Amino acid sequence: MQIEEMEKGPMSDQEFITHTYKKYERLMYYTARKYNSNSQTCEDVMQEALIRLIKKVELLRTLNEYALINYIVVTIRNLSIDVLKKVGVEQQKVVSISDVEDKSGPYHISLDDTLIREEKGRQLIQVLQEMDPQDRWLLECRYFLDYDDEQLANGLGCQPRSVRMKLTRARRKALKLMEGCGQIGTP
Repeated sequence: MQIEEMEKGPMSDQEFITHTYKKYERLMYYTARKYNSNSQTCEDVMQEALIRLIKKVELLRTLNEYALINYIVVTIRNLSIDVLKKVGVEQQKVVSISDVEDKSGPYHISLDDTLIREEKGRQLIQVLQEMDPQDRWLLECRYFLDYDDEQLANGLGCQPRSVRMKLTRARRKALKLMEGCGQIGTP
C-alpha cells in the first residue's frame, strides 16, 4: 500500500479505509464465516468491524501490510466470537411453550390459566361498563389506577372514611352483576 500511496499521492482517511475494505473484503468475510454460518450475521460482523477500523484509521496507516492483515483478521475474529456469545446468551433465554407448560412450581402459570384470566378480564370490563358511572369510576380508580382513599374521597366529594363503604358497595354490585350474567360460579 505504501507503494500505491507514493504513485497516487497520499490518500485521505476515507480513501484509505475504502481501499483497505475492497482489498481485504473477501478475507474479512472468510474469517467471519469461520465463526458464523449465517451470511447476514457475517455481513453484520463485517459492518461492525469496519466501524471499529474507521475509528483506528490513524493506527492502521502506520502498520505494514502483514500487521494490517493481522489486525483486520483479529478484529473480525473477536467480533464473531462476541456475536456467538450474544446468540448463546439469547438462546438460553428462549423457552418453548411446551417446556413452560410442563414446569410446575408455586409461581408457574400455565397457558390455560393465562387464557382464563384474560377471558375473566374481558368479562370484568363488560360488567364495569354496565355499572353506574360513580361505582365504575370508584372501582377503576382503586384497582386499575391504584388511587388511595384520600384521592378517591377528593374525586367523590366525600370524607376519606366513607370511601371504604362506597368501595364495598361497588364491589358487591359488580359481583352481583357478574353472578347474574353467569360469569362467576357460586361455590
